[in-house]
Amino acid sequence: MLSLMSSGSRALFFPSSSFVKPHPKIWSSMSTISTSSTITYCSQTLSPKTTEEEACAKTGMKKVFIPKHVDNAPPVYLSQKTEEEEYEKAGVRKELIPKHIAIILDGNRRWLKERGEPLNYVPFFQSNALFADLCLKWGVSTATTFIYSYDNLQRGKEANELIFGQLERFLENNLDSFIRKKMRVLLIGERNEVTKSLQDMVKKVEEATSKEPNPQLEWRLAVCYGGTRDVLQATRSLCEKAKAGVIEPNAINGAMFDRELMAGGAPTPELLIRTGGEMRLSNYLIWPLALAEYYFLPIHAPEFTEAHFLDALRSFQQRDRRSGR
Repeated sequence: MLSLMSSGSRALFFPSSSFVKPHPKIWSSMSTISTSSTITYCSQTLSPKTTEEEACAKTGMKKVFIPKHVDNAPPVYLSQKTEEEEYEKAGVRKELIPKHIAIILDGNRRWLKERGEPLNYVPFFQSNALFADLCLKWGVSTATTFIYSYDNLQRGKEANELIFGQLERFLENNLDSFIRKKMRVLLIGERNEVTKSLQDMVKKVEEATSKEPNPQLEWRLAVCYGGTRDVLQATRSLCEKAKAGVIEPNAINGAMFDRELMAGGAPTPELLIRTGGEMRLSNYLIWPLALAEYYFLPIHAPEFTEAHFLDALRSFQQRDRRSGR
């Protein structure tokens, strides 16, 4: 193949036997494709009804970008490096990737204040979406994001309604993307504290994404969540069951307690990443993070990148996780 042009770290390649000038609409629409990928532009014709899976099978490519609403435009084939090459280049070992990563993307308000901009959670949600995409890319099966703590409700009605409204729009605007990426999205926390319209949107997203039989990522959004409150409500629930004779007090164990948690029902988080420069849990996943590794970053949430994510993975993989042994 002949390398013809590049844009940043992205290279556009053409088969030397079928030189075709890229359609400008295709080039501009390819901006959403990962810059770590090698893009191959081919002149092979596929039926407009060809699905992405069928195109991948036909071409042998890992990913196929099929332009929409571009007359007489051939598909663009995204030929990614092998998984082994990607992991080796990044300096991480696939077999040591955490199954569950939790994150606190802190510092959005300070970042805006430094720039003299009004409070706005769009940059915050963009960073959270990037985190979810990175978990998908690097094979993390479960991700939990701290969107808004129960304690944050003290900020007042105006602040609460702002983030709830912007979260609602974020979920609505990205629902199709969640489904396309085979993500299962759900909320953990005291959802009765959020607005009715956000409750309805969360229900819609949870129901729509729960239909995926083989989710590539379960993304858990902690909203109006407090770790100590979660432990207390789980304890009360077990006490009530014991009092009613449903369970024996001596039968209560860690697995049973986990099932009573709002944050339960998922693999135990092995890694916590926190931006913002603070080195504390802030009442986040108190029980699940008991044996996790922590990685703190002195950056604000909107500054979070794939490089930071990979740094966290490399740090995690270099640690000796003995789990008490």
